[in-house]
Amino acid sequence: MSIVRYDLAVASWRTPEVVTITSRSGHAIAHFPLAFIRRGGDNTWSYVLSVVEDLTVRECELPWVIKDQEDVQVDPSDAPWQGTFVYEPSDSPEEPGFSRGPEYFRRFQPPPPGGSFSTRSDSKRSSARQVSTSIPG
Repeated sequence: MSIVRYDLAVASWRTPEVVTITSRSGHAIAHFPLAFIRRGGDNTWSYVLSVVEDLTVRECELPWVIKDQEDVQVDPSDAPWQGTFVYEPSDSPEEPGFSRGPEYFRRFQPPPPGGSFSTRSDSKRSSARQVSTSIPG
């Protein structure tokens, strides 16, 4: 079976200003274009941390933090800046795992590169269009 590789979404932003979050061992967890964070309405490390928590599975119950290259924890209320940062528990050697994300309908078959139309996700056929059939009485 061949390995399927995808372009990272961060490449479509065409900006050198990127926040990269890795594990201690250097495994990439997330890449955020700074422009995306700034325009998103929550320009804080707290937002970045919440997204990284959604992307990972952590066995250790200690608080997990984001640290800069100098091993200093970022302040969650500060605005993020460009660079590579490490996501780790405050006092444990544990590495985060990755949470399972959305999957395609059939196992081992990636979605078509150009996208596709599916009535499974067609919001026009939502329950809002259904007619109430209550019986008077």
